[in-house]
Amino acid sequence: MAYPTIARTYNITQTRAVYTSLLGVIGDGMYKLKVELLAAGWTMWASSNGTTGPTDASDRTDRIASAADFATRAAAAAAPQSYFVVKSTRGDYVLVTYQGATDDVVRLSWTLDGYTLAATKTHQPTSTTASQERLIASAASIIANTTSGDRIFQIWASTDGLSFRMAIASANLHVGLVIGFETLTPAPYAATGRTVPPVFGWSAAVANVASTNLSNQDMGLFTPTVGGIQYSGATRFTTPGAGVSSFFSALGNNVGNLQGDYLIQYVGLVCTTTVGCRGVIGEVIDMWQGNATIVPGDTYDGYRYLAIGSAASTVVPSIWPWSAVLGAPVMT
Repeated sequence: MAYPTIARTYNITQTRAVYTSLLGVIGDGMYKLKVELLAAGWTMWASSNGTTGPTDASDRTDRIASAADFATRAAAAAAPQSYFVVKSTRGDYVLVTYQGATDDVVRLSWTLDGYTLAATKTHQPTSTTASQERLIASAASIIANTTSGDRIFQIWASTDGLSFRMAIASANLHVGLVIGFETLTPAPYAATGRTVPPVFGWSAAVANVASTNLSNQDMGLFTPTVGGIQYSGATRFTTPGAGVSSFFSALGNNVGNLQGDYLIQYVGLVCTTTVGCRGVIGEVIDMWQGNATIVPGDTYDGYRYLAIGSAASTVVPSIWPWSAVLGAPVMT
């Protein structure tokens, strides 16, 4: 069977964060994320290294000049912290701030209408319209809280400056959270009077993205308008049909017998929990579900695809684009 078509063009990088502390690993990873976003066309809107913040709302100085500048963590919004706000080529804003109860936690969010600086400029900015902000990740460890072992930050930044993803590898598995902010293909049969912004931000534990039914967990928030009313819709990834999980289970390790290849299918995005905007949202671009025999870190078709997973051969992984230039991914 033919491999799926990769729709976007990406800059894909993998960066080793040598373990000295969880704080050091976070600094390495978030600095690299910032570097890759700016290289892909995002623009710096505001930043703080925890000591010095923007002078005013027009200050675009990049104060995360190295990993060491993303090292001031706060437990709440109203305290000095390292952060940066970047703006996509579409005009969406993403905030990455070192905020959480422990050193392995980062708060990521996005908004359609921009952020407002706090009175103390090293404190967390807030969404200009509070109801527009959507959390991507908060409170959960994004790198796993194991106090040993290097982490490999794998980052996908689309060259059009619209979308990115991040996964973290360690000890031959993906760990912590997988994170994305990206455009989607809207459902062609959306309900009358329903509009959905063509972007969404999401995060999930690796096992919830790479599971037999992809997830029964809420992945992220989107902002649809239904009948003139705006909602904060909780989204889930899903496979195309209710019987797909059973189908995969029945095939088991025999999937390789289908034309000598793996069965791969697209991933949908649905809203199931928010009354008023339930239903199909669209299709996730460049994300597919594979077969249970795939091992995290496996690559296919000359390194053009990568399996994302948290446990070898025990869950159905998510499959993302990879790079023939990079070759075999660094997983440990």
